[in-house]
This record gives sequence, structure tokens and C-alpha cells, in this order.
Amino acid sequence: MFNWEIRKLKIAKLIKSSNPDVIAFQEVRCGDSKNENQILELQKLIPAYKWSFFKCSNKVQKIKHSIKKGYNKEGIGILSKLEVLNAKAEELPYTYGPDTNKRLLIHVKLIQEDHVVNIINVHFSYDRQQQCGNAAALLDYVFSKKYIIQ
Repeated sequence: MFNWEIRKLKIAKLIKSSNPDVIAFQEVRCGDSKNENQILELQKLIPAYKWSFFKCSNKVQKIKHSIKKGYNKEGIGILSKLEVLNAKAEELPYTYGPDTNKRLLIHVKLIQEDHVVNIINVHFSYDRQQQCGNAAALLDYVFSKKYIIQ
């Protein structure tokens, strides 16, 4: 089922046909090197998206019969046609429950014409109670004005 070499071409085709300015991704595979992740691979296929930001967060199990070696982690990322002025990542606090994966948010500040646009990408837990903790942490982040990236 997991065949990244075929899937990335289909994803790139879909992105080209829908032509969004910004795309946020979850469960993006990455390796140990900073320059080894699926966002960068997509960016090579769709060069109109000149800006990206990615943060790795968790180790994952190796996929059986995977062609691609070294993608032993995952994270979240953003591809953008709009210039990224600043970007950062923050870990969400752990809420006790069955999901032991680290959860984080990434925040990018973009410029579109004369306006600054803030985009926050998060990947909440699969556990309902932990999702509530993730949502509360996101709201704390937004209301604390941390979204004003200098």
C-alpha cells in the first residue's frame, strides 16, 4: 500500500491541478538528515512552491517491503507559493492517555501582497481525551499572542 515513488507523483499532480497558495501536511515521513523528507521531494516536483517548513516529531515503524530506506520518522510541514517570513515549531504538552506520540504545531508567517498571513498546522492525537488537551494547548498558543512571530 505504501509506495511513495508513485504516490508523490499523484500528490504533485493534484496540487498542480488545484493550485493552492499554501498546503499543510501531516504524517510526513523524514529521515535522520535535515534534508531528507517528503516535503522536499514534493517541492522538487512542483517548483512553484519555493518556500517550505518542516519539523520532524516521532519515530515510526519501518514499513514492510518499503522501497525507500531511511524514512524512520514523521512530522508535519507546509509548502507555500507565498514567501515565508518566519517559521517556528512548538511541542504541545503531553496529555496522559494511550497515544504516546509527541504532538506539535508549526507556525508560519507568510506575506501575500500587503498582508501578513499566519498559518498554524497541528496534528492532534487519535485519542479523544488527548485531542481535547491538544485543542486547549493550541488555543493557549493563539491567545497568548505567541502567534506574533518577530
